[in-house]
Amino acid sequence: MGKKPTIQKVRGKLLRVEDDVKLVITVHPSSLLRIPVREDRHRQYDSLVEDLRSVGRYLEPQ
Repeated sequence: MGKKPTIQKVRGKLLRVEDDVKLVITVHPSSLLRIPVREDRHRQYDSLVEDLRSVGRYLEPQ
C-alpha cells in the first residue's frame, strides 16, 4: 500500500490496492470492548456498523 495512512483517514472507504484488490479498513470489533467511556464505546460501535454497511453497498451490483 505504500505510505501507511491513518485508520481514521481511510476507515470505511473503498481502497484499491495491488492487482485491483479492494480493501475496506475498519477497527477490530474487540477494540470496542476496551473503550472505557460508555458513550465513546457506543459511538465507535455505530461507526463500525456503518463501515460494515458501506462494505455491503460496495458489494451490491451496479
